[in-house]
Amino acid sequence: MDDISSLDIRRFKKKILETQRATTWNRYRNILNAVFNRGIEWEMCARNPVAPVKRESDTRVREFLSEDQADALLREAKKDSFFLYALVLTALKTGRRLSELLHLEWRYVDFEKGRIMFMISKKKGGSEEFYQLPPRIVFQTLSLLKNVNDEKPFPYFPRREWRKVRDNIEKTSGFWTSVSTGLGIDALRR
Repeated sequence: MDDISSLDIRRFKKKILETQRATTWNRYRNILNAVFNRGIEWEMCARNPVAPVKRESDTRVREFLSEDQADALLREAKKDSFFLYALVLTALKTGRRLSELLHLEWRYVDFEKGRIMFMISKKKGGSEEFYQLPPRIVFQTLSLLKNVNDEKPFPYFPRREWRKVRDNIEKTSGFWTSVSTGLGIDALRR
């Protein structure tokens, strides 16, 4: 292990980045770093040649819907299902992920104060409260769903309706973001 130098790691990095994305290199780097740290701990090597080689910044291009695209999506969703329309509208206006909307409970929706509390999961366990003040249209729409389910505004994701809306948008408008699984409402965030 002591025969491997930082220069060797940099050469490996260059080779990886020729064909792969920065995130792939960062994963390889993390694994190699852990291996060498364990090698030092077990007295198999004296130094970690990965430590001086930095991570690559991941500059993913995020595509967001334009106002016209968002309006077209909302119109199409409203034609097919009011429930889907409410879900898409809430996602667009709050920027919350699908999983966060599906876990939202009525007790976290404060109609009087005009705010919604989202319980956001933390990477190292537990959750954190996050309050948001969405526009009035979100509350007007949610109030129409109040009698549908006692516990949650969005107890399920309407996959069939979503696919139909997605396909109709693709046919009529010719646009779509990176949504292929039917669960791509996360791509609607802005």
